[in-house]
Amino acid sequence: MTNALPPTNNNNNGDEEVFDEPPTFIDLNSAVEVKVDDAPAADDDEDAMMDDDEMAHNQHATTNNNAADETTTSNEQPPIIDQSKATFTSHTDAIYAITSHYDAQSNTLYIVSGGGDDRAYLHLITTSNNQAQTKTIPLAHPHTDSISCVALNTPYITNDVSGTTQANQIAVGSYDGSIVLYSTTDGTLLHVFEGPTDVEWARFHPKGGTVLLVGSIA
Repeated sequence: MTNALPPTNNNNNGDEEVFDEPPTFIDLNSAVEVKVDDAPAADDDEDAMMDDDEMAHNQHATTNNNAADETTTSNEQPPIIDQSKATFTSHTDAIYAITSHYDAQSNTLYIVSGGGDDRAYLHLITTSNNQAQTKTIPLAHPHTDSISCVALNTPYITNDVSGTTQANQIAVGSYDGSIVLYSTTDGTLLHVFEGPTDVEWARFHPKGGTVLLVGSIA
């Protein structure tokens, strides 16, 4: 092998420039084989080369999940605090009729209720030393349809011309056509009136409470 002449380069001034070191050539017989490890698995390549679209998609999904979590949290309602003085759970179906009267002399609240379970109840709440005592009396008549109306004559009772105080009574009307009178004192059944059709409403006359007015759809 013959050494080539040192390369020259013409600069802007027209002078020849000589390099300090002459070029060196590699003999082909001096080549060395180098073993290269196998390429990484395809999954690793995909993970390592995630493009911008995939990253944007993942960020969008994360944002949506966070928004859904915030919506769920905001929709959660605070627990309801029971502030009732007394609770009655006698009925097994919807309550369709209810009335009440407070007797200041005995410090007792009378409540009459009737519902879709064909039953009527007298509930008593008596307060003593700031403690409420409750009692429930089932009214006995076996109705065959829902209770539609209830009434108390206690608010209207006055002394009649003989000076005798009228009895406290409960009236219960039902869609089976019956009207039943009970004693407000202990729930004793007093009388049953059988009507021809559904009883829609019942109300004691406000003058004395001795007359009961009843209406139906007939």
